[in-house]
Amino acid sequence: MGYYWELRSRISFGLGFFQDALEASIQSRDEYKKSGDQVRANHALSGIAFFQMLIGEVEKGVANTKIVEDLIYETEDDYKVLSYYNGVNWILAHKCSGQPYKKLEDELKDYIRKKNDTMLLEHLEFAIQWKCKQ
Repeated sequence: MGYYWELRSRISFGLGFFQDALEASIQSRDEYKKSGDQVRANHALSGIAFFQMLIGEVEKGVANTKIVEDLIYETEDDYKVLSYYNGVNWILAHKCSGQPYKKLEDELKDYIRKKNDTMLLEHLEFAIQWKCKQ
């Protein structure tokens, strides 16, 4: 069921229904946790943080981004990709709080060039163009 909710979250995001995407990400995380898949649960939590920032809950998004950052190292999985997706969250956090984010952006672009990660590139471009809710 985690995959179902993850897919639903992606579709909702694509349609611009960020609150629905947030709710689906929460369901996805809960399902992955129930099944014992901590790595996918971490990914879902990163998505939760992303959508929280998009709907204006920046503080909650930052708090969850910090949790994901810690979990990346705790799970002992070589899941460096998640830290790059989490980097998009940090860009949103910096952008929405008026802090510089160019160094983060450059690091992500460098990784994207090396790995040809088009999905991450789309997330990054979205975050850079995003108009933060005040």
